Amino acid sequence: MKEVFDELPQGLHLVDLPQPMAGFTRFISSWFFVDPQGRRILVDPGPANTIPMLLEKLSSLTDGLDLILLTHIHLDHAGGVAELCDAYGNAKVLAHEKGQRHLANPEKLWKASLDTLGDTAATYGEPAPLAPEKLLAYDDKELSGVAVMETPGHAPHHLCFTVRLAGERLFFAGEAAGMRLPTESGAMHLRPTAPGKFDAAAALQSLDKIAAALQGGEILCYAHWGIERDAKAQIAAAKEQVGYWLDTVSGMEGQTPARIADYLLLNDRFMAGYSELPEDIRLRERLAIENSIEGFLRYLQDSRGK
Repeated sequence: MKEVFDELPQGLHLVDLPQPMAGFTRFISSWFFVDPQGRRILVDPGPANTIPMLLEKLSSLTDGLDLILLTHIHLDHAGGVAELCDAYGNAKVLAHEKGQRHLANPEKLWKASLDTLGDTAATYGEPAPLAPEKLLAYDDKELSGVAVMETPGHAPHHLCFTVRLAGERLFFAGEAAGMRLPTESGAMHLRPTAPGKFDAAAALQSLDKIAAALQGGEILCYAHWGIERDAKAQIAAAKEQVGYWLDTVSGMEGQTPARIADYLLLNDRFMAGYSELPEDIRLRERLAIENSIEGFLRYLQDSRGK
C-alpha cells in the first residue's frame, strides 16, 4: 500500500491506532496539529482501548492539548475522549449537540454499540463519562478559526471541520466522504460507510453542502484513512458513489449482501484498488462492504415505511 505520511502538510500528524484484530491497521487514526493561534488540536481520539497508545505517540509531539474535535461519537472515533481529557486536563471538547448527552452519559451508546458491533465494540472498550463542563458550544470563542459544519448521513451527530495550517486549508471529513485507502498504483479504494442508522438522503445533502462550502485547494483529511489534496474531486467521487450504491442496492434488493458486494467490486470504479490491498485488510474491507450494503438496505426499507 502507498505510504502517506511523507505527503502530509508540515505540522499535520496522522497518529495511526491499529486495533488488536486481524486487518484493523490503517483503519483508525487521530489527527494532531498546532494551529496558527498556537492551539494544540486533536481530531478524533479513537476508542478507549488505544488511548495508552495515543498518549505514547502524542508524548513526542506535544505536552498538552487545548481542543479535541469529534467528527462524531461512535466508539472508534470518540470512545476514548474521557480518558484523553483525564490525561490532558486543560483540553476542551467539541461534539455535535445531539451527541453531547451521550458523551456525558454513555450507557445507551455503549449498549447500542454492543448490540451492533458485538465483539468489535468489546475490543474498542467501554467509554467513560465525559465531564459536561469539558464540552464547548459551536459559537464558543475558544473555537475561533475552526469552521464547524453539521453533516448528517453516516450519523445524525456528524460534524466536519475546516481549519488553517501553514498556509493550507484542512477539511476534516470524518466519515461524511466515506472510507478511502491509498494503493501503490494510485487506483482508488473508496467505499461508503453506512451503519445501521445510515440516512442516504441526508448523506447526499451533506455532500452537496460540503461541495458548496469548499473554496478549492482544501486538503481532505479522512477519519479512515489518510489525505487527498483535491477535496472537491473527492467529495464529488463520494457523492457519485453513494448514488451508484443506492441505485445498485435498490435494484438488487432481493439478493444477499454478499452477492451485491460481488457485483459492486466488479463494477464500482471507485473500488478498483481493492485487489491491491493486503490480504488481511482486503478481508476486513469485504466484511465492511457487506455491512455497508446492509445499511443501504435498511435505509431503503425504512424509507418505504415513512
